[in-house]
Amino acid sequence: MQVALVAGVNPTLAKASGIRSHVLGLGGALSRLGHEVTILGSGLTTPTKLDGGIRFLPVCRASKPSSYQFLASLFRRARTVPIGDHVLHVHRPDDLVPFLIRRDLATRVMTVHGDPRPGIRERHGVAVSSVYSLMEEVAVRAAHRTIVLDARTQHDLRGRYPREARRVVRGTGGVDLGRFQVRSRSESRAALGLLEAPTIAYVGRLTFEKNLALLLTAFRRIPRAQLVVAGDGTGVPDLLKAIASRSNTFFLGPVGHDVVPTLLNAADVVALPSLRESMPEVCLEALACGTPVVATRVGALPDLIRTGENGFLCDAEEEALSTNLVLALDRSSSMRDACRTSVLAFGWDEVAKAVVRIYGDAVQDGC
Repeated sequence: MQVALVAGVNPTLAKASGIRSHVLGLGGALSRLGHEVTILGSGLTTPTKLDGGIRFLPVCRASKPSSYQFLASLFRRARTVPIGDHVLHVHRPDDLVPFLIRRDLATRVMTVHGDPRPGIRERHGVAVSSVYSLMEEVAVRAAHRTIVLDARTQHDLRGRYPREARRVVRGTGGVDLGRFQVRSRSESRAALGLLEAPTIAYVGRLTFEKNLALLLTAFRRIPRAQLVVAGDGTGVPDLLKAIASRSNTFFLGPVGHDVVPTLLNAADVVALPSLRESMPEVCLEALACGTPVVATRVGALPDLIRTGENGFLCDAEEEALSTNLVLALDRSSSMRDACRTSVLAFGWDEVAKAVVRIYGDAVQDGC
């Protein structure tokens, strides 16, 4: 099977990103299963081969393109990019629209990583949100399968597009169980230059919906610990201002994907107080490293986190978050095996087999 994965990811950029991890993880697993994989992404100037023989075709030269920049590049390139007879698998609904001109694709599949409409409305206003909603409708109606990673998104899409409800199917994220393994916390902290102290980590985008302000406030109630934040986004200036006088809070900036396993092993607990999520890759990666997760009850996290076993779920409220972070710090060492065990079924090789079955169903619908 020939598969073209479409996402505005840059394989050489030193940046941790959930969708980047998802696309590269899925691509690698599909390649290991014997499928021919092409990633249409950004940041390079010429085609190249990635690990595992994956072909990378840059359709956008910007190293960190906005969604609009990447979409505009797709409209320019979709007609001519050499992916005839491929399964087309996009990772944003609007990214499917430029390819509707193609009649030589084996099928059209898209993964919806949560509902982006609230975030688009907050960042860009009603007009842009309305345009996105229109493109989403076109894409859902055109896709032979739409994969969602959490029950809420599945429910919402089926409700908005009842005629396409059968084609909206549940999938999941995945994790590279070889890359993300349990390692020494002390050695991991030393490798990053961190203090030898109870450690809370946040790894991800620094944007409004990630609710980092709540974490900073809750952390004030835990003076014996250190907080490590890694990532980038529009919230960086506010973060730097908030931690300027704190000796126990460290900002690492964006870190490369190869550094993330060390950081997740350095932490006693990973915090994710988000207002919205689908299936965050960082939670799967943290658990694979034996590190419990404290998170809000959003997206697929209630299906993944079993309170007291591999983490804790709480409301997006200061006292609740700080209380559960303390519980996780106290029990972290005894939870390592259970954390790792809880994600063994999410290894990319197994997840990719389920995705291939979805491709097969999509091909039948497209015939």
